[in-house]
Amino acid sequence: MTVLSYSSQIDVKLLDAITVGASRRALVDDTVRAVRDELGRNRHQHRLLLGPRGSGKTHTLALVRDRIESSPETKERVAVLAPPEENVVRGPEEVPVRLLEHLAAWLDAHRGVKGHDGAERTVETALAKLARERNARATLDLAIEALDRAGTQLGRLIVGIVENADLLLYTGRDPDWGSDAEKIHWALRDHLQKTRRLVLLAATPPYSEALRDHAAPYYGLFATTQLEPLSADEMVALFKQRLQAERGDSRQSPEVRQRLARVEDGLAQREAQLRTLLVFIGGLPRFGHLVFDVLVETDVRDAMDALARLLDAQTPYFQARLDPRLLARGEMEIFEALAMAVEAQTPTEIAEKLRTRPANEVGVALKRLKGLGLVDADPRGRKGAWDITEPLYRVWRRFRGGRTQREQLAALGEFLCALFERGQLIAEKEFLERQQPGSLRLKLLETALSRDASRVPALAAEAQRHGEKPDTELARLWNNAEREYLKGTLPEARRLFGQYVERARAGGDRVALARGLIRLGEVSLFGGGAPLAALTLIEEALGLARQLGDRTLEAYAVLGQGAVHFRLDRNEEAQQALDAAEKLYVAVGSDLGRAHAVLRQGDLHLFLGRNEEAQQAFEVAEKLCVAAGSDLGRAIVVGHRGLFDLSQGRFSSALDLFFACAQIEQRIQARFNLSITRGWIANAIEKCLEAGEADRALGYLPRYLELSGPCLAESEKDRAALSRIAATVARTITPPERALGTLVEMEAVLPEPWRDLLRLARLAAEIRAGRRPDSLPGEPIEVRRGVGFVLDRDKAGKEPLR
Repeated sequence: MTVLSYSSQIDVKLLDAITVGASRRALVDDTVRAVRDELGRNRHQHRLLLGPRGSGKTHTLALVRDRIESSPETKERVAVLAPPEENVVRGPEEVPVRLLEHLAAWLDAHRGVKGHDGAERTVETALAKLARERNARATLDLAIEALDRAGTQLGRLIVGIVENADLLLYTGRDPDWGSDAEKIHWALRDHLQKTRRLVLLAATPPYSEALRDHAAPYYGLFATTQLEPLSADEMVALFKQRLQAERGDSRQSPEVRQRLARVEDGLAQREAQLRTLLVFIGGLPRFGHLVFDVLVETDVRDAMDALARLLDAQTPYFQARLDPRLLARGEMEIFEALAMAVEAQTPTEIAEKLRTRPANEVGVALKRLKGLGLVDADPRGRKGAWDITEPLYRVWRRFRGGRTQREQLAALGEFLCALFERGQLIAEKEFLERQQPGSLRLKLLETALSRDASRVPALAAEAQRHGEKPDTELARLWNNAEREYLKGTLPEARRLFGQYVERARAGGDRVALARGLIRLGEVSLFGGGAPLAALTLIEEALGLARQLGDRTLEAYAVLGQGAVHFRLDRNEEAQQALDAAEKLYVAVGSDLGRAHAVLRQGDLHLFLGRNEEAQQAFEVAEKLCVAAGSDLGRAIVVGHRGLFDLSQGRFSSALDLFFACAQIEQRIQARFNLSITRGWIANAIEKCLEAGEADRALGYLPRYLELSGPCLAESEKDRAALSRIAATVARTITPPERALGTLVEMEAVLPEPWRDLLRLARLAAEIRAGRRPDSLPGEPIEVRRGVGFVLDRDKAGKEPLR
């Protein structure tokens, strides 16, 4: 089996053949398009792919590399440098050095290309100097300069693929602020913002604190994309496509060919069992491939050895996942207690097991673990209970951590009874009773056969019960997903809508499937997902709606098409889709549906500068929402009217509309929409201050603080918005003493933990008022840098105050 051996010799066609999921293919397309868009620019957007180990980051980047190197639009204008996955980058200066070394190899393989000789001399000279250089900053500067010069000589954009960038990002948040090590990270960021010939495509697990810490060097540097786990349907499709690809591989031995044929012949009968097993191990493609290897390369007789090898292979993965630098000891104990339990647990149940921690402390730790992607609410719906997010970890932990042979057998037995049919297990048990009585294998089989009440068979039985009552289950999933959307937890809403789509597809309910596909596409789009992936979902729904002859569903899908086209700047297609959606909604008599279509038409008019048409559209949409009795719809329209007035410089009108919108959203508890509205209000106050209308802006400021203050603890966006407003106050209001007085008043109404958000702005105002020297003696470098940002945005991050 060679599929998982990612190297420079990998068969990319084989990788492409086993790529499942429209979202993953769309991600490859979007990334290649993003690289193509960087051609000819003097400043570049670097990109970061987030996903747990085993989720397919290497696979995805391998496809991106192949597309770039084979596309007529990019192959002559780009040089892709991809150090092997095992080349872990541990320091900022290593990034350009590793890329420079691989550029030397690239040049050796591309003799005769334009500018080759000059670039080769540049790289050789730089590498010779780097071999003697011991200073980290000098190393960084020299390597970046050489990459830029070589790229210019070649007339190519250099695309560096940097995997395992998590250690680089982690050390970028150095606890020793102001240290030389930290300065190198800021220097790398500065280079990456200025370099003309280098774009990074990096990959990291999703729990890097450096991506969330606004004071760390790499905050905001990358455009990030989350690689989501595969759904159950996609995991089954992965298994089938892998089977098909392996059967077509002429290098397979006769024995493996026979096993592949046996698996394929029995696949239809075992699909339900396979689906249960894939649910058991979660949605990481790497685990799906490992299960495939066990099924194809072993039989029941060898299962214990094979499973032990499989679990051994996961040890590096789980050790990296549970990095002690990211988990406090107490959190690790709570996570371990949850993993060693048979099923999901409440904080009280975990506290009882540990006997050293109160339930409320356990609850706080579980929320932190959820933020790291390690635990989540019980997927089976038990109120207040939590479970680990990667079920295979429970088997691995109980097998590795079991104190007795019985515990190890129980852990493997759960896995074994999902992996093989009961008849196979019974037949093997009878054979061993005759041939090897008392053997460890016989004990394992007896354990597996006794696990009928264990977690995996219980999941299968539960799935079967749900299949008998699809309407009830679909309604529950839909309601829960909509509730999470209104709360603003978009990843959870997306997950639940994904489950809704899977169940509707499995149950053959085409109306529910179409409805779910559209909503999943919308929520994915709102949550920063790939527009093309959303479009694929919505177009599948449109086809179903037309097959069914359901014009309401068709209108909903066409409206979704218009929204995606608008996001993709396909303005003509967006206009056509929105006009068609409005006509369909008129035909079926839906005022609310028509309101949404007209609202989006207004957004398009506003974007294209057709102000009169935009205003008319918003007015019509609001009347339709009132007629339909939709408070949420009316709130959305009122907010968009505010955006229109803000674009025209009518600050008071815009802010009045935004606050009216917020009042409705507070009343109906639409938390996600309200978070967006708070951002609009903050932006309007900033613009008002920058336009010199301080009196007007400050008149609205107390209402904004009252609205956003309770959200600061859980919303980084609100904290950032408050800091920006404070900075604008400090920089724009005259005389400076008035700016300082305003900041003091703001501090007085803020809860104690959040007053520090205004500190940089207050220092800047004190400097403007002559109360502090410009040099800020005694303050650390990051404070001087931040105050420099407040006082002059154009010099943000370039020169600290001295």
